[in-house]
Amino acid sequence: MSLSYGWEKLHLAVDGAATSDSTLQDRLADAYVYHIIHVAPENVTPEIWQRIKTLAGVLTSATAKGNEGTVKATTSLMDDLEATKWLHEIVSLYDSICEAYYVSLK
Repeated sequence: MSLSYGWEKLHLAVDGAATSDSTLQDRLADAYVYHIIHVAPENVTPEIWQRIKTLAGVLTSATAKGNEGTVKATTSLMDDLEATKWLHEIVSLYDSICEAYYVSLK
């Protein structure tokens, strides 16, 4: 298991969402599409992987229209409260990978 790659991708997702001036919905979509989608089961713990799969299911539930992907189609339907909820989950995933990575170094 290579937790360092999972840590890197979740760190970049949180950093991008925190520093972007885009809408909450776009920050959420970008965090997933540009970073989290690249995480594989071997890059995280089984518990974190299950949470990422849940996030993926939520963020790909709408049908794409035109040139937009399913993630953009889904997040564009969310209000700020729901987008914030899932951005909080990404921060929590990052916290979990930090803890797991720290333990793996001992």
